Amino acid sequence: MNAYQTHIFNLYLEKVMMRHCITWIMAAEMAAMNNKRAIIMWIEKYELDEGSVDWYDRIKKSYFRHRKSKKSRKTAVQIVPR
Repeated sequence: MNAYQTHIFNLYLEKVMMRHCITWIMAAEMAAMNNKRAIIMWIEKYELDEGSVDWYDRIKKSYFRHRKSKKSRKTAVQIVPR
């Protein structure tokens, strides 16, 4: 693998992990767990304490961006009046 392929692969892995994290947080919300505890549990589960010091903030921002974009999407029922 050359450097560019490695970079692309790392981006792919990061996106997959972030999607998994968002799913984890959504499931925790359904189980009446607060977001902060769910994020901390996910970080501990995958041992992400080392490396970036701002894992919590990155995950939190990503999750709330996901929630905001999900709310802003309009369905066909909302667009077409009855």
